[in-house]
Amino acid sequence: MNPNSFVSALVETVHDASIDGVVATLAKPAGRRPSPRLLELSTWYLSLPAEDQTRLRQVIEQAVRATLFGCLCVLDGARTIEDTDDKIELHLVAVKGNSRVRLNSPEDEYLHDKYHKGWFMSESTAKNPDKQFKTDLRKRASPPCSATQLRC
Repeated sequence: MNPNSFVSALVETVHDASIDGVVATLAKPAGRRPSPRLLELSTWYLSLPAEDQTRLRQVIEQAVRATLFGCLCVLDGARTIEDTDDKIELHLVAVKGNSRVRLNSPEDEYLHDKYHKGWFMSESTAKNPDKQFKTDLRKRASPPCSATQLRC
């Protein structure tokens, strides 16, 4: 794993899955006894016209995007989580067998910038980690946040 494949995996397993999961839960709450609050939200969601359901999905996407971006800012050290002069430095290391790769090296591009720009590894380039492609996040249901909307 390298920083690009890590960000790509986050997009698939956290970003996309979170959005799809929230929408699916609103459409059909899971479990034997969903909470009354979830049932209320589901009833409200299902009463919305299709256009408003699409807009709500876009709001959910913005919330997920901002949350994941903020978490990556913390991992990169661009956003602090403690209120002291002596800040901790987080090291995110991928370990597989004898291989150790630091994913948030200060010498590399920030993970939150990679996420924001939409640079991800495709399955076809996974065998060749030096070859990248840019996923156009504008193809998703809502446009990407501008640089002024997401800040560390």
